[in-house]
Amino acid sequence: MTPFTIGNIQFTLSLLVYSVIAVLYVMPALGRSGYRETVLPLFLIHAFRYGPLTLLMPGQVDPALPLGVREVIAYGDLASALLAILAVVLLGL
Repeated sequence: MTPFTIGNIQFTLSLLVYSVIAVLYVMPALGRSGYRETVLPLFLIHAFRYGPLTLLMPGQVDPALPLGVREVIAYGDLASALLAILAVVLLGL
């Protein structure tokens, strides 16, 4: 089997298993929750998107990666983290 075929099999099986988990466990739990309780964990996950700021630290990535690309990734993820934190704060009000 080629590595491409193995990767496709793994992806397909993972998609199938996660779909079953979503249908059996996640969707019924979300149906019993209110709006705030449902979206709060989603925002909290994205509040940790400041991690890619390490792309701007020397020695963390290959110097061949253009600085412009690193800046777009790092600052874009920082902006999304700040917006997620703001959403969490506003949901708490």
